[in-house]
Amino acid sequence: MMNKLRRAVFLDRDGTLNKMIYYPDHGIIDSPFIPSQMSLIPGAARALKNLRRKKFLLILVSNQPGVAKGHMGEKTFAAIDKTFDALLAKQGAALDSKYYCKHHPSATLVKYRKKCACSKPKPGMLLLAAKNLRIDVKRSYMVGDG
Repeated sequence: MMNKLRRAVFLDRDGTLNKMIYYPDHGIIDSPFIPSQMSLIPGAARALKNLRRKKFLLILVSNQPGVAKGHMGEKTFAAIDKTFDALLAKQGAALDSKYYCKHHPSATLVKYRKKCACSKPKPGMLLLAAKNLRIDVKRSYMVGDG
């Protein structure tokens, strides 16, 4: 017997689940560059728990070119991600899976310098998650800040 495809909510991270950071020296609003800057938007964990009760898979799909642009190293990115998970867990929430696109066309790190199919608004991360996790995209949703 074949399993039914599942419903999911695909969620952006920065500006949707966690607060954006203003960097006055650069005049930009961007993702957290260090773990101590990571903080959840009020109500984000509660919203995830409500979606979970409705039997949705919760899938993070987030453009994260901070390493590519030289704002942080791989270890710092991992520490920020770990802090994010811990903040959600502290409020009783969790994601089922996470997909990050670290590419950027003008990246300072050559290994991330490219135009890719995974960077939103392109659907690469969503399609990969749908394939990997047996998600019915027609019965699923995408939530982002932009």
